[in-house]
Amino acid sequence: MPTEQAAKTEPFARFGDRSYKPSRPYSFGSLEGYLNVRVFIEVLRRAGKDATRSAFYEGAERMGRFDLGLGVPLEFSPRRHQALDEVWLTHATASGWSPKMVTF
Repeated sequence: MPTEQAAKTEPFARFGDRSYKPSRPYSFGSLEGYLNVRVFIEVLRRAGKDATRSAFYEGAERMGRFDLGLGVPLEFSPRRHQALDEVWLTHATASGWSPKMVTF
């Protein structure tokens, strides 16, 4: 992974090393799960301590643009329920995983 990308995923690795202690190397799948959980927790926080289904939706729709440190902004709104338009396709190489970002 290029140095710039590695720096952007450093919080994920610190969290995993401290909390998860995996027996196998991290993967793009585990990074995706970590990012999904961070978004989910933020939506729950905005929904309030007595969250309901509608409060959860409203919390997400009030988020607007935000960044999880990837350098690619995410966005939720009443008209936008998909946070990203980019997908990181990955394939195995001799030296590990190689990502390529694709915008739809």
